[in-house]
Amino acid sequence: MKSKLVVWGQKGDQKVLIAMSLRSKDSKIDVYTFSEDIATEELYKNLTQDWRNGSEVSFPEGFVLQEIELSASGSILPEGVTVDNADLINRAQTEWHFAVLSAKLSATYASELEAIKDKIEQVTAFSQPIWNELKSFWDKVQVQIRDKNIFVEHISDLKKSTNEAFDALKNKRKEMDKTFNESSHKVKDDFMNALNDIEEKISKGLSLHPLFEELKKLQSQFKTAMLNNSDKKNVWDKLDATFKAIKEKRYGSQGNNENPNSAKERLDSRLSGLLSAIGKMEKSIQFDKNDLDYQNKKIDGPGGQLEVQIRQAKVRMVEDRVQSKQVKLNDMLKTKEELEQRKIRMEKNEALREEKDGARKAAQDKIAAEIKAASESRSESNEDLEKAAHLIAEAKKAKQSTPQKESILDAIGAVLGESLEDAVDSFKAVASVVGDKLGDVMDDIKDKASEKFNEMSQAAEEMAAEADAHETDEMSAETHVGNAEEEQDIVLSNNSESSDIEPNHLVSDEPVSKEQSLIEIEEVPLVSASDDIDSKNDKDDETGGISDTEEKPEV
Repeated sequence: MKSKLVVWGQKGDQKVLIAMSLRSKDSKIDVYTFSEDIATEELYKNLTQDWRNGSEVSFPEGFVLQEIELSASGSILPEGVTVDNADLINRAQTEWHFAVLSAKLSATYASELEAIKDKIEQVTAFSQPIWNELKSFWDKVQVQIRDKNIFVEHISDLKKSTNEAFDALKNKRKEMDKTFNESSHKVKDDFMNALNDIEEKISKGLSLHPLFEELKKLQSQFKTAMLNNSDKKNVWDKLDATFKAIKEKRYGSQGNNENPNSAKERLDSRLSGLLSAIGKMEKSIQFDKNDLDYQNKKIDGPGGQLEVQIRQAKVRMVEDRVQSKQVKLNDMLKTKEELEQRKIRMEKNEALREEKDGARKAAQDKIAAEIKAASESRSESNEDLEKAAHLIAEAKKAKQSTPQKESILDAIGAVLGESLEDAVDSFKAVASVVGDKLGDVMDDIKDKASEKFNEMSQAAEEMAAEADAHETDEMSAETHVGNAEEEQDIVLSNNSESSDIEPNHLVSDEPVSKEQSLIEIEEVPLVSASDDIDSKNDKDDETGGISDTEEKPEV
């Protein structure tokens, strides 16, 4: 907000230039009036651009200066002067009135701050009341700043002065803290020396009751001692450790039992013992009061002077005893109230702890339930995935089952073909030796061998079916071929008995292939050889016997 204003006005029939300047300290306005003759364009520019912004401008001769009192209702224009823009004058009057009030408020705060600073200079040490007063003062200033009742230039001045006052108090407080820490260290050393002496006496095995009473006195002194936080913690830890050492010496390891219920149990035990002691003390006081009434009655009764003096002395003695017991009773009642308050706080803390534990357990149960539900949902989804995978595997297995059967049959056929080639050569020599005698026998062998071949084919199909039942192809093939071998051995032995020729004397000219198993060689050639021998017999019938070019094998 500007404290200067330049406007064109009218005074009678003459046009005038008006320059107005606010003096907020004394709530007055300086009004400069320039007639049309001296109000040049250059003067108007100098006033609006330089003078309104705080620069010095030389005024021409012939201007008129008037001093007008600023008020909320009166006009701030000179008498007989009017302006075209009356709203501008009214707004300036309102703002300047607020500025004057704000300046007065700032001046009031400045004077109050100076008084506080004078107090700070007068004290030789830190003063907490002055510190609190300065804080209250700055709180009031901050309220006015938030309400924007003080201008920025006034705020900066107040803030600077207030910081200086706080710094002065802080310096005094540092000096006080230094002195306080020195005295605190001395007090701490005194406590530590006393506690070390008690610990030394405990280690020597001296009587514990006097040491315990001495510790109680030190504890009472500790409550009122002037110590800083660090020294207070060190002394308290040492004091607590010494108490525990006495308890351990007196009660053993059970004296320092730190289970959660021990504090509450000790408090209840102490409270019950205190209530019992209070009851006994009240009974004792009542007994002394009854005795006092009795002695007073005796004094009022007849008796000698000596008896009266004795009774008066006894009355004073009883009164002193009652008074002493009453003081102790008051202390016990005060202690009882403290213990009851402590018990209430302990119960509240226990209830809060149980509530927190319950809330924590409920949260854990909720999380466990959510985890279980999520696990069940995942297990269901896993079961669905396993079912889908099983269906896919069965579909793939169904596609592969037919080629598997075909591959098994092809393998058996290949083995049979290779066995037939080897068996033909083997039975050629046999045929040349046995000749016509084996013709009839081989016919029977041919028929039986063909039946066995059919059985072997059926066994091969059963092997393919068993391969679908997830059994290995090699085990299935060995099982069925083994059965066929046993049956063919029986047939071969019967035929050999009928022909009076042992199978062990039938030796082939060509060795058996190493890549073929014994079962594969012995189960098939009997069938294939019959066909070959029949064809050989037919040729012999046509040629009339064994060819001269063929060599006869030794039998």
